[in-house]
Amino acid sequence: CPLTEGNLGDGVMEDFAACAAQVCLGTDCNARIDMLEEMRWLEYSQRLRNLQRGVCPKAAAEAAADGAPPTTCSSGQELFKMATTNGARSLGLPIGEIAESRLADFFTV
Repeated sequence: CPLTEGNLGDGVMEDFAACAAQVCLGTDCNARIDMLEEMRWLEYSQRLRNLQRGVCPKAAAEAAADGAPPTTCSSGQELFKMATTNGARSLGLPIGEIAESRLADFFTV
């Protein structure tokens, strides 16, 4: 919950690259419940910590599980995956992607 950590001043994730492929996002912020803001704050906090842009996709590619080949994707794609597919996997729920036999909600941004 990067927005909560920013609001409380608790700091940022230190070793993001080591676990980026497994990161899932949630929100419990008392100031605002907004997954798009959580995605933005995660990328921004890692930019500030590492003094570079595009940290999330680079770290996720480096931390690819099971020796899978690194993938190239944008920050938006990787952050969206962290907020949907990775979260669903961590909860063990059949959600997080639009596919046969998966539950889904639709929204527009």
